[in-house]
Amino acid sequence: MGRWQSGQLHQTVNLTPHGYVGSNPILPKEKNITPRYDQKVFDPEGKKNKIQTIVTPEKSDDTLWINQDAVFSLSDIDENNEVTYSLKFKENGIYIFVISGNAVAGGVELNSRDGIGIEEEKEIKIKAIKDSKILIIEVPMR
Repeated sequence: MGRWQSGQLHQTVNLTPHGYVGSNPILPKEKNITPRYDQKVFDPEGKKNKIQTIVTPEKSDDTLWINQDAVFSLSDIDENNEVTYSLKFKENGIYIFVISGNAVAGGVELNSRDGIGIEEEKEIKIKAIKDSKILIIEVPMR
């Protein structure tokens, strides 16, 4: 598993066997299209101890659409509960950011405002040590 961790001090810890890879910026799939803006209200219960996808590259009534191969999801995990995020695209990696709380992702303990990037995994378990709000961003790695 390749991992890189960033935290409040914006440090990066490189745990990949082949050097720091990081993710590509979120780039558009199609160029020169008309810019657009959307907004949507999501049911807060949709992320309670589960993962709620909010932005995807597929057009859907359940999520916001983005012209990029990226997926954004949220989770509110109660203390001692665990969720599992499964990749939507096999070539992507995952960036997990703890908005608030304390959780373990990829075997690394994260506090509020900490993040970790994970690649070369099909799914990742996130366990709350205490009540936690989590942002998960799936992006192309190459």
